[in-house]
Amino acid sequence: MEILSAIGNISLKDGKPFPHVHIILADENGNAFGGHLMEGTKIFAAEFVIVDYGENNLERVDDDYTGLSLWNL
Repeated sequence: MEILSAIGNISLKDGKPFPHVHIILADENGNAFGGHLMEGTKIFAAEFVIVDYGENNLERVDDDYTGLSLWNL
């Protein structure tokens, strides 16, 4: 598989860095597959650019209404 694109962010969840990345992969036939990059995924080689936006301390908290872990803005 080849990485076609990966985009996301790194915020805090339970006081620890939490990457949230969407990735698109392609196989040798050009078929594309996309979804969340999950912990434990094995990647042979990749290059990433990470931009630090300074004092924007994004922290995720559990949202009772949606059941999702969302930014506490």
